[in-house]
Amino acid sequence: MKCKRPNVTYFEIFPDAVFSVSADFNPRSLKSVDPKCIQETIRGLLDIAVAPKCMTIHHGTLCDRVILAMFDGLDVKRYNKFKEKLPNFVNISQNKFPVFPQAKEREGYLIPGRQTVLGFKNNKKIFKKYNNYEEMITPVTDLLDNGYPLHLEGMKIPEKPRCELYKLSILTEEQLADFSELPEETTPETREIIAIDCEMVETKLGSELARLSVTDFEGKPLLDQLFKPTNEILDYRTPFSGISEETLANVTVTPDQALKILSKYASRKTIIVGHSLENDFRSLKLIHHRCIDTALLYNSETNGVKKPSLFLLYKKYINKPFRANESGHDSYEDARAAMDLVNFSLKDQNIVIEQPKVPDFIAEMIKKHGSLFYAGMTKNIDFPDTDILELKKTESDDETLKEIVDNIANNDLMFAHFAEAGEEEALDDAVLEKCLEKYNKILESLIEALPKRTALIVYVANGNVNRIKQEDDSIPPMNDEKVKDEFLSIRQGLLWVHCSPTK
Repeated sequence: MKCKRPNVTYFEIFPDAVFSVSADFNPRSLKSVDPKCIQETIRGLLDIAVAPKCMTIHHGTLCDRVILAMFDGLDVKRYNKFKEKLPNFVNISQNKFPVFPQAKEREGYLIPGRQTVLGFKNNKKIFKKYNNYEEMITPVTDLLDNGYPLHLEGMKIPEKPRCELYKLSILTEEQLADFSELPEETTPETREIIAIDCEMVETKLGSELARLSVTDFEGKPLLDQLFKPTNEILDYRTPFSGISEETLANVTVTPDQALKILSKYASRKTIIVGHSLENDFRSLKLIHHRCIDTALLYNSETNGVKKPSLFLLYKKYINKPFRANESGHDSYEDARAAMDLVNFSLKDQNIVIEQPKVPDFIAEMIKKHGSLFYAGMTKNIDFPDTDILELKKTESDDETLKEIVDNIANNDLMFAHFAEAGEEEALDDAVLEKCLEKYNKILESLIEALPKRTALIVYVANGNVNRIKQEDDSIPPMNDEKVKDEFLSIRQGLLWVHCSPTK
C-alpha cells in the first residue's frame, strides 16, 4: 500500500513491519469473551472500525484479505481432551491465542455462536390472517419434504428433503406397500376436522403404535385407544409415551386395527390436525393429504430449520396448564393442544410468518466492504442470496473447503462454515475423533492456500447441541440437572487469528 509521500512504500518507512494479530488476554484464565468480538476483529482488519479491546492488530495496513472459518461441534472441554488430533489448531496457538468466546443463551436455551457472529435476528414480520381451516392445510409438497408417507407418482422429490435433518427419509413405494388411506365414504359420525396424537413403543421391528387419541374441533375427546404390538416390546419409552408394561397388560387390540377404528370418525375428506404428524402417520400406516401440522403452521417460530416445540408454542399462545402429568406425555393432551393452536390462529391474533433475510453482520459487511463470499452446507444456509453476496451452497464440509480454496485468489472477504462434527448424533469419542481429524486436515488445507498478508480467523463456535437433548423439552437445558453441565461445557468456544507471511 502507498503512503501519502510519493514514491515511498510502507516498507521503506517500516522496513521490519510484520502483519500480525495478538490477543490482549490471559489464556490461562479461561475468561470468556463475547462472540461479537469476532465482528469487531473483522471490522478492525478491514479498517472499518477499531479492533476489539481483547486484541491488537499490528501493521493492519498490510492486511489484504480476511477469511472467517467457523467450526461447529467442538468446545474447550473436547479440544483439551483431543488436542493430539488437532495439531494444526495447536500450531496456531500463538500470540496468546486461543481466546474463549462463550456462546450466548436466552431464557436457558443456547444461541449457537455462528448465529451471534453472523448477526441473526428476528426477521421482518408479516402478519397473515387465516379465515378457515382449509387455508391452513399443509401443501402436499411440504408434506413430502417433511417425510409424510405419500405415493410418489407425479411428485417432484426434493434433492435434500428437510426430513433428513430429523433422521427420516422419504418412503419408497415398496415401503408404502402396507400403508392405506381412509375410506372415501362418510358416516353420520365422520367429522370435518379432528386432532390426533399417537404414542409409540420400541419393538423388535422398530417403533410401533401403542396409543391413539382423537379430539373434535373443540378439543373434546372422541377416542382414546390403547394397542398392544404383536412383536416383542424392547422399550416402553415411558418418560415420553406414558406407556408401561402395566398399561398394556390387558390390551388385546393390535396396531393393525388402528385405521379401522380411526375411520369411524375420519374419511379422506377429514382434515387431520396434529404436531409433526409424519411420525403419527407412519405408526398408523396412514396416507392422508388433508393435514394441518402445527409444527409447520408455526414454523416461523424457529426460522425454518428446527421445528418448534409443541410445549413452547402452547405456553406462548395458549398459556394454560399443559403436560403437568409426571408419568409422561399424554396423547389426548397433545392432540387437544394442537387443536387449540389451530383454533387460536382463527382468532383476532394473527400467525406470524417471517421472511428470511441476510443476517445483520453479513449485510453490514456487504454495505461497508462491497462484497462477501460465503460457503457452507445447503441445510445450514437459511438466508437468501443477493447480487453482492456470493453464496456457495454445498453438500459437505469437503465441498465447502474446495469452494474457499478455489476462489480465494479473487475474494478478499470470505466466510466458511464447517458443520459435520456439530451434526453427529453418535456422541462417542471414536466418532468425534474422526470428525476432528477431518477438521484438522481442513485447517491445514486452508493455511496452505492462504495468500500472503491474509488474516485467517478460526472460530470454534460451540459443542454439539445433541449433547443437551432432553427427555422433557418443557425445561430449559440450562435448568435441567441432567444436561446442565453439558450445556455449560458446549457454550465454551475457542478463537484464533492466524496471519500468513507478510513478505
